Amino acid sequence: MKSLKRKYVWIWPSLIIFLGITLLYYENYQKVTEPPSEEWSRELELGLTPSTNDPVVKETESGIDAAYLTNHGVHKISYNENLTREKESSFSIPYNKWTKFYIDREHLIYSDYYAMYNGKTNDKIADINQFIPLEDSIIFQENLDVNLYDPATSESAHLLTLENEQMKLHTFETQENTYLLTEYNGNGNTELTFYDISSNEIDKIGSSEFTAKNSEVVNDLQFTIQDGNYALLLTTYQKRNMSGSPTNYYYYSNQPLNENPEFNELDFNDPHGSKNLSEISDIRLNFSNNTMKMLFKGYGETDTQYKSGRQFNIYEAELIETSPVNVTRLSNTPESSAYPQWVNDNAIAWLDIKGDENQLLFASTDETIIGKASEVSGHYFMDALGKTLGMLSYSFLTLIVALVWFIWPMVFMLFIMFGRSSALDQDRGWVFFSGASIYLLAAFFFKDRVFTPDLMARAPEYLSFLASPFIYILLFALLAYIILAVNKKSIDWSVSVKLSYFIGVHLLFITVFFGPYLL
Repeated sequence: MKSLKRKYVWIWPSLIIFLGITLLYYENYQKVTEPPSEEWSRELELGLTPSTNDPVVKETESGIDAAYLTNHGVHKISYNENLTREKESSFSIPYNKWTKFYIDREHLIYSDYYAMYNGKTNDKIADINQFIPLEDSIIFQENLDVNLYDPATSESAHLLTLENEQMKLHTFETQENTYLLTEYNGNGNTELTFYDISSNEIDKIGSSEFTAKNSEVVNDLQFTIQDGNYALLLTTYQKRNMSGSPTNYYYYSNQPLNENPEFNELDFNDPHGSKNLSEISDIRLNFSNNTMKMLFKGYGETDTQYKSGRQFNIYEAELIETSPVNVTRLSNTPESSAYPQWVNDNAIAWLDIKGDENQLLFASTDETIIGKASEVSGHYFMDALGKTLGMLSYSFLTLIVALVWFIWPMVFMLFIMFGRSSALDQDRGWVFFSGASIYLLAAFFFKDRVFTPDLMARAPEYLSFLASPFIYILLFALLAYIILAVNKKSIDWSVSVKLSYFIGVHLLFITVFFGPYLL
């Protein structure tokens, strides 16, 4: 029993330190499980794929179908409305990084870099330069000829012949129509021609042109057509940038067909940060509920990583003529999210890039899906643990930053030790209280070395309220002294050891509770 009492002087600080680590873990668990926004669910995994080429995720009468590439071909999973797996099937086709595919209930068509093939027989259908899967058909380019292939009839229809190899193709589909856009950048202008190919025949419905700013180059273009108007979302980058890092610019226009676009520059606010979203790409446009919506990948704030910062996530913005409004974050994961697609107006799918195996993920505003995604999952515990250990790993920098706190009581002890006074040998109490007071005065005077504005901004509210540095310095000092006082009969320490214990325990409390927010 006596030996156990001697250990109390170490057990009580250990319990307080454990409490600090537990609070840090709980806070990190709350952050890694934070939904992307109030109305959207957390992510649910649909599958794993080695490819970054677009998977096919479609809404069905009973739920959704998700098809994606594997190292052995195409894997297809049918989910019910509760996102429970009901049926799985695999199709063996050759796979490489250029493989793309079209799939429906009866047909599988895939392409490599050179040709497209029947997925069931592996017979070559045509040589290709480009392969664009649509909802019920495929656009493919063979040399300069653009053709439309119907998987149901295995027949191809010629649409048009491009004027040169520099012309680019873009597509947009609604429930009733399919549109094709040709883009040609030449002579300083960008020429656009719009076609309706809904009836398996090509019908030119408009054309326009625009000129990018002298210092900018067109990088990407997305379009929609609705009620005789066309909308463009233009991405450009600066030709020469003194900073060395690329700067992207985003422009939006909504004009009647056959009128040239009138662009307005857009900025995208980060709904969970103080800066604008940056490095926006993988853009999709859609007109839904009388609103132009934009789905995209953006670089913004997240707390899911071990160090709070920025990461690529999926966002949705409503577009008007002058600026985007109501930007909403639709994913919140520690990995880099990319290649988003709408499954319906209230659900999306995307890829989290992880290297050899990328996650195909799903999120929705459906209450059932929100409930399913909120269930406890083992990987969230591991993510929170990794974040906690990462933060604790650099929390011990606090001991270096706080060197100026404990160097003064050390100087005081050296002065007492080498002075003529025998106070140290006689374990005089005033030596301990004087050293502790010097340490606390230094801590108060140099508190800003540890309790920086950035640290206080990152720390949770229970650590960062008004005057919290003073309160916690005193509180931890009181706890350390109480532990010493309560156990003074069971320990036989000199005054110098007691003072070292007091300072060491106090610094450990500061390190565990505040150190994780130092960087």
